[in-house]
Amino acid sequence: MSSPILIIGILFGAIILYLGTKALNLTNQYIVVNKHKNYSELFVYFLDTAYDSVYKDQIMPYTASGYRPSEEDLETIKRNFVKLTRGLMGKNVEKYLVNFFGSEQILTTNILMFLSARMDNDELMEYANNLNQRDEDA
Repeated sequence: MSSPILIIGILFGAIILYLGTKALNLTNQYIVVNKHKNYSELFVYFLDTAYDSVYKDQIMPYTASGYRPSEEDLETIKRNFVKLTRGLMGKNVEKYLVNFFGSEQILTTNILMFLSARMDNDELMEYANNLNQRDEDA
């Protein structure tokens, strides 16, 4: 008689354990999604902060004078932007983002894509390009 009660108890315990595990997995997924949102916002914050600094120090002097940086200067700007962005992130955030993007190379590519997009959308840079085109046409 005690054998069926033991089996029912074990089945009931297994069901409770299974439901608890499912609830824990859903909670973990929710935490990961919220953490991802926070890291995405942080990533954009670091990119914006680094761009503001690099723009003021290295890009604005060119655009204010009506010139576009040379290819060599652009490479230096890109290198400095990546270095500054990664420095602002810190090691823990950088490790998380490397894991998120899959590799350091892809993280660097995303950082450089942000820089290129911001430089392409920059009104002063566009004005400098128009001036350079006029000079070439003349």
